[in-house]
Amino acid sequence: MRLQNLASAPENPVEGQVYHNTTDHKTYAYNGTSWVEMGGGGTGDMTKAVYDTDENGIVDKAETLDDGAGNTATAEDVKDAVSASHTQNTDTGTTSGTFQLDSGNSGPKLKNNAGEVQLRNAADDGYADLRCKNLKVDGTTTIVDSETVTLADNILELNSNITVHGQNDDGGIAVKRLKDNDSDRADAEMYFDNTNGVWKVKDGATDDLQTHQVARKYSVAIGNGADTSLVVTHNLNTRDVTVTVRETGSPYAVVFPDIEMTSVDTITVKFATAPTENQYTVTIVG
Repeated sequence: MRLQNLASAPENPVEGQVYHNTTDHKTYAYNGTSWVEMGGGGTGDMTKAVYDTDENGIVDKAETLDDGAGNTATAEDVKDAVSASHTQNTDTGTTSGTFQLDSGNSGPKLKNNAGEVQLRNAADDGYADLRCKNLKVDGTTTIVDSETVTLADNILELNSNITVHGQNDDGGIAVKRLKDNDSDRADAEMYFDNTNGVWKVKDGATDDLQTHQVARKYSVAIGNGADTSLVVTHNLNTRDVTVTVRETGSPYAVVFPDIEMTSVDTITVKFATAPTENQYTVTIVG
């Protein structure tokens, strides 16, 4: 493009008109009031005179940003965003101690608290809810500070980390209780005694805890029409059992045969006359 070459400024100019002065070899533009040198400094700066008409130090077109979809931001908005920015990289992380999800709609915050990762609410005055599919917690201690724990599982498995028979150990549940000095423990417990292979309960007053074996029951119908001495295997691992023998059918009367505690897992029931097929039912508790 070739500019108009003149020895002096043209008469009756209009705003935006440009010409090249062949006398001083400079190019000028008319800003509606006066001719200003293009590329010159000071008050004659054409860029400032034409594009910063309100003289606020910001190019007019940059005072408001518009993405063409109705979303605008002022230069002050951009300035605030830059001053409040922090280093963030999807590969290395962020220098901010708090990161908010869905910040426009009061989403929860991820927060670093002295090396502890916390999920906080939008106001950062309490914890936020967390829901996931499968949760694995590694470590020696897991603390749940809630009044109610609801589990959908039918079986609660303890000692799940064992891999060989020699790692079998006691397991159960305990209710924390303190003695009168407010420091010594006197917990009530229900646990499996692995050494003896039985369930036990520890309860009673805090200053006089007692441990009891949990009673178990085994029932079976006996009689074959031939033998008067019948061995019953109960596998309760104790001779300290109570045995009841009754008629299997109506009127279900209790009978009193001779009974021997033959071993920790068996008893022997002796009749004067051989009972018929399944004539009696033996119940063993121990």
